[in-house]
Amino acid sequence: WITANPPFVGTGWEPYPSSLRLVNWLAVLAALPAAAVPRRVVDSVALQTSWLLGNIEYQLGANHLFVNLKALLFAAGFLGGEYGRDLARRSGARFERELAEQFLLDGGHYERSPMYHAILTQDLLELTALCERNPSLLPVATVQSLLRTTERALAFASVMQPPDDGIFLFNDAAANIAPSCGELFGFAARAAGMKLPARSNGMCYRACAETGYYVVRRSRDMVVFDCGEVGPGHQAGHAHCDTLSFELYLEGRRILTNIGNHDYVDGSTRRYARSTKAHNTVVVDDAEQSEIWGAFRVGRRAFPLSATLGPCENGVTFRGAHDGYFRLPGAVVHTRTAVIAEDFSIQLRDELTGSGMHKADSWLHLAVGLRLRSAGISFEILNEKGKLLAVVDAISECRVKIIETPRYPEFGVAETGISLCLSISSELPADIACRIVPSRDR
Repeated sequence: WITANPPFVGTGWEPYPSSLRLVNWLAVLAALPAAAVPRRVVDSVALQTSWLLGNIEYQLGANHLFVNLKALLFAAGFLGGEYGRDLARRSGARFERELAEQFLLDGGHYERSPMYHAILTQDLLELTALCERNPSLLPVATVQSLLRTTERALAFASVMQPPDDGIFLFNDAAANIAPSCGELFGFAARAAGMKLPARSNGMCYRACAETGYYVVRRSRDMVVFDCGEVGPGHQAGHAHCDTLSFELYLEGRRILTNIGNHDYVDGSTRRYARSTKAHNTVVVDDAEQSEIWGAFRVGRRAFPLSATLGPCENGVTFRGAHDGYFRLPGAVVHTRTAVIAEDFSIQLRDELTGSGMHKADSWLHLAVGLRLRSAGISFEILNEKGKLLAVVDAISECRVKIIETPRYPEFGVAETGISLCLSISSELPADIACRIVPSRDR
């Protein structure tokens, strides 16, 4: 690599890939006897470190800045001496500030992407292991802050762990990029002796109010609603229009999913993946909840007006609202109420308040491989072998269409799935309501 990549030239010398490479190199080099590491490799590490120090991505912040600082701390531990101590002091001060800002009180990362949360939780664990190996690298108070943050991040990952140990596709997220929750928990136990409490198989719920995810689970059934900010105010580059969207698992299988993410290139594919209609939420007047543009830009954005999750007579109720459509004529507000019963049937009601005539589409996107079959006023969700998994009933007056739509479960992977679109054109106030019933309960 040193021979093929002259200093400061090409993508490999960008700060983010430089940060990833440095940590990977140093993880290998640290396992070798000092005499076995060629001098030109050490010189290259020092050069890359010096260059990164002068090109920290303050302008991007968020996960880029965090990974830059992580790499500099690894380099400080490897290079040692007065240079290493000075590098640790300079990087450690900003690192402690980013710990406090980037990880919220509920443990979630402030970019609200399950994928980036998992990546950065791995970073926290690796930094914890680094500090155990280098006790004097950071001040005791900083190390204690790192440990507390790591424990909170793992707890959040546990709350958000899907039954199949996959990944929820909220905001920029894709499969097979980040470590799974199971892998994180295994690493935490090995590297830091951290263990999570056993999870109940009974009906339980958790509101991660700071991050904006609201979770209900029972055994291998699980539903997650999103009613949080789209990302940090200064950096919403990984945001999608997924406010009040949800994903659903029944008996360990993903039933309803957001479309996912195909790439980070500005164009029609990325615009669609980030759009409101690519998520299990409501589109009003074909407008976007948040004004997405470019590959990583957001203009006016949806903010949550309220969100609650708690017990009710029939099970658990989620209720949330956002102001993303308030800029439309008539000042439209979307409120979603979901009642999740003990049998995990879900009654979903979307209320649109404001004034004037408006068109609204409520989308339900099936996971790849599932099929829909019309059965009168009901729609049956079937697996690949034709087994009935669940039934969707429209319980308010609306038009229902079955539509083929794209799915982007992984970067670079484009597949086709089936979606239900429940539509109305009405004077406000108006609502769209449906019921999702697992087949075991029919």
